[in-house]
Parts: sequence; C-alpha cells; structure tokens
Amino acid sequence: MQEKVKQLVERYGLSASKESRYIDLIAQAGDLGKALLGSSDYGLQELHTSEEIREEAGNLLFSLLALLNDFDIDENEVLDQVIARYEERMKEVLGEK
Repeated sequence: MQEKVKQLVERYGLSASKESRYIDLIAQAGDLGKALLGSSDYGLQELHTSEEIREEAGNLLFSLLALLNDFDIDENEVLDQVIARYEERMKEVLGEK
C-alpha cells in the first residue's frame, strides 16, 4: 500500500512537509468523524457503513501512509510491533503465560 501512495505522490508532485502531512491526517480523521456522526444522525440511529464513510476512511488511510512514507516507516513493521505489544498486554490482563 505504501508503494502505491509513494508512486501517486511522485507522479503528481504531491510532496508536502511532514507537518503538513500530519495536519492533513488530522483533518482526514475529522472528516471521517463527521461522516460517522452524520450517518448515525449524531448517535440517534444505528451506524451503518456508507459510501461516504468508506471514502473518508480511504482518505485517512492514504494520509497516514503518505506520512509514514515521509518518515521512512514501514507500515508492516510497525503494525507487527504494535500487535506484539497488544498480545503481551492481553496476556498480562488475562493472566496468560
């Protein structure tokens, strides 16, 4: 996924500073939140996936991957590290060895 984002950024000259990438990431998270709230009528109705939610989730993912690229962070490597930490925490919480 990161390579696809990298290629698109390079092809269309979408380079940005790391600070701008971060601000974009936060803005995209806000857009997803707005879509979620709107879809549920601000929590009054059951939430269902909509095309708008899918689109905003995709925008958020793109922004995160672009930021990871700017920091030369491999998505798979950091995800594996996070999963390992969660597994360790859950073992402690559940009293597993």
